[in-house]
Amino acid sequence: MKRLPEKRYWFSRQIGMFNEYYVQARTIEMNQTCIIILVLMLFVFGLLPLTAQNKNDIEKELIMQNFHQEQAVNLFNGSWDLLLKENRNRADEDVLLNMVHASLHHWRQIGQPVNILRGEWMICHVYTLLKHKEEALYHAENVLRLMDELKPGDWDLAYCYEAMARVQALHGNRAEFSKFYKLASEAGKQIAQEGDRKQFEADLNDEYWFDMK
Repeated sequence: MKRLPEKRYWFSRQIGMFNEYYVQARTIEMNQTCIIILVLMLFVFGLLPLTAQNKNDIEKELIMQNFHQEQAVNLFNGSWDLLLKENRNRADEDVLLNMVHASLHHWRQIGQPVNILRGEWMICHVYTLLKHKEEALYHAENVLRLMDELKPGDWDLAYCYEAMARVQALHGNRAEFSKFYKLASEAGKQIAQEGDRKQFEADLNDEYWFDMK
């Protein structure tokens, strides 16, 4: 898994603000930007009166959306810095765990389902490397559950299997480790982007396999 790009994206979540139109749009999973554009189009075509309150609500929502997105990305990327820090101490690890959980919280506010999947993966990864067995397994199971629900793309799919393989290695379950490692390896070969494929292969061949390889 890699750091997230600095440029900004709009993410989706189900929200309810502004007026009845916005509430109705909330009942289906729409990208949040699409909902805002829909509301603005209603204003433009005169189907919905643009009041000062509506304008203020939109501005507030955009500000909060941007805030959550920035926090999610910064916390996600910052957790990598701590994870790679030499001579990391217990206090650093406490901060690290807080960061990955906080990142997932912000993804849940404005993120698309795949962002939530990646947030769960990161929590699982940190717990695994810190050797917190039960917590790592819990979040690995969340990753696989989301994988089944979302049917993610090739890159995310490979990392889903990698997460459980690493957790099973931590638990010393050789049969399960072999099963998920094979699935991860096969999925990794199907990653279309060469750069992503090479990165995944490097991660799959790192040293953090708890003497299972």
